[in-house]
Amino acid sequence: MGKAAYFIVVLVVVALATEAGVRGLGLAPPLPDAWIPYSTAPHLVWGPTPGSQVQGLAPTGEFRFDLQHNRWGFRDREHPLAKPAGSYRILGLGDSYTYGWGADFEETYLRRLELLLAESQPAARIEVVKAGVARFFPEPERMLLDTLGRELRPDLVIVGFIPNDVLDTCLGLDAVGVGADGALVNQPSANFGPVGLALYRHSHAARILLRAWSSANIFRRCGDFAAVYSDDGPYEAHWRQVEEEFERMAAIASELGARLLVVNIPDLPPWDERRAYPGRRLGNWAARQGIAFLDLLPAMRAAAAADPAPLYWARDPHCTPRGYATIAAAIASYLEASGWLPSGATAATDPPAG
Repeated sequence: MGKAAYFIVVLVVVALATEAGVRGLGLAPPLPDAWIPYSTAPHLVWGPTPGSQVQGLAPTGEFRFDLQHNRWGFRDREHPLAKPAGSYRILGLGDSYTYGWGADFEETYLRRLELLLAESQPAARIEVVKAGVARFFPEPERMLLDTLGRELRPDLVIVGFIPNDVLDTCLGLDAVGVGADGALVNQPSANFGPVGLALYRHSHAARILLRAWSSANIFRRCGDFAAVYSDDGPYEAHWRQVEEEFERMAAIASELGARLLVVNIPDLPPWDERRAYPGRRLGNWAARQGIAFLDLLPAMRAAAAADPAPLYWARDPHCTPRGYATIAAAIASYLEASGWLPSGATAATDPPAG
């Protein structure tokens, strides 16, 4: 018993020393000081709790956030379910980039797009329903379009794509879930149990180990993420799933009398030839399918060349407000040149709630 007690004391001392060292060197991945409260809903596999609000500091410390969600769980103001007579409704689908993580609501690309179109099309009544949800990918986006999207009766559906949508497609719908405290957790983390999750949140050393174990499980299932940027690699089947989901979205949009526009949002630079692969691949696919497609890589490259101000945060991979402004301007220019936008008698950026 004396040896066992000695061994336990040594373990405790080593654990405390390791924890102190990890904290002192700042080695552990940071945690946010507040979580977006998530829940499930008929039109969302998971998503922010309808009507919820949360404020906090990003894990990287680069920006603060103040997030408010409407009755559908979207980061948006309220919209009537029935499209107002004479209005042109755009439904924006996507993940955390479309949600606008890293920027205030007025600086998100869908809100900026709404304002730009109101300015350039003053005689039209254009509204944008901003339905980006963090951690979404084409399959849940298509499910959202097929449920609530049908009731919203959009005239145009804009889907934001980023390369990690392919990884998320590989992982599938069951890869994440809503925890007991409303936090969104991936499946390996959920397997930690209450004790493991408590250690993850309160012990820096345990966080490193558990994060490494979780990542190993994810990439054992799907492979090296770098292979996303190549033909006929381990992600080829999942690329095809993404394209099939977009084709299903196009079919749903057609049933509603709407158009579909797929937008490629590049991940953060450097933008070497490999990083151009998603836009090139989706562009060729869209041309074969007759689906509208916009690759934003040229616009982001041009913006970076014109002004050194960052388009992405240094540590968080999401866009800065300037990056989102660049995205909005490129989409607005595309729509204005497309001839799709209406010319009406009234202008209303913010339709009445209902």
